[in-house]
Amino acid sequence: TRVVNWCPHCQSTLADDEVEYKEEPATLYTFRYDKDFPIAISTTRPETKFGDTAVAVHPSDKRYAKFVGNTFIVHLAGVERQIRIVAHHAVEKEFGTGALGVTPAHSAVDEAIARKEKLPSVVVIDTNGGMTTEAGEYAGLKVKEAREKLVAWLRTKKLVEKEEPIMHNLSICYRCGTAIEPMPLEQWFVAVDKPTKKLGGKSLKQRALETSIKNEIQFIPDRFTAVYRQWMENLHDWCISRQIWYGHRIPVWYCDCGETIVSTEVPKKCSSCKVNYVFLHGFYRTK
Repeated sequence: TRVVNWCPHCQSTLADDEVEYKEEPATLYTFRYDKDFPIAISTTRPETKFGDTAVAVHPSDKRYAKFVGNTFIVHLAGVERQIRIVAHHAVEKEFGTGALGVTPAHSAVDEAIARKEKLPSVVVIDTNGGMTTEAGEYAGLKVKEAREKLVAWLRTKKLVEKEEPIMHNLSICYRCGTAIEPMPLEQWFVAVDKPTKKLGGKSLKQRALETSIKNEIQFIPDRFTAVYRQWMENLHDWCISRQIWYGHRIPVWYCDCGETIVSTEVPKKCSSCKVNYVFLHGFYRTK
């Protein structure tokens, strides 16, 4: 289970290279969770803040140094959360207030921070693009409705410090153009950094880079060599699941005893119950 790119319309995950971006106007809201919280945060998506479990600041930012390590109980529109102040180099001091509301369930960057800091993850948006019960009275609303309603509440409580029009890149589904919702789902991944005996102890990423460095493959025109290397160097575990009919085939086999078998060949027997048949996408394959 990891945060993946999810399309609420297609009901499918997307690999990173399938996500497209559309520049569009947005509003950057700067506000506090409640009047007693000492730090203001900035975001274009206030509705996701119901899932915040921390606020991250840059380790060298002296403005917030005294708060790092402290935990505050906040009440955002009737929803209570414990917010821990953590220091992390991923935070941009110059963006907004230099303080990032960490939403582990709805951002891959925030998920990485949460993993390092052992923060809890709270899912506040469901697979249909609606708010979950973790959003309190906002449950059931679509994200845009929840955003409008929460911003109105923040204004009423005089918690909004600034509203700025900005241009930002909205991640969208390449199939239908719907806004992507990052969320944690149980998926299959290719472990690109895991050493394997078949590659002489190298990982898939290392071997793929090596083919270019040793000129085992040639890119035409040559400028794409640098593009390929940069892409591979930044590659992380690759989500290969699809929740669409007739989707991409992955080498996973399911036995009716509950065993899951990962194999490039059709298994002759289940490795757990030893029965000589397995499920193949819901159908028996027998010997």
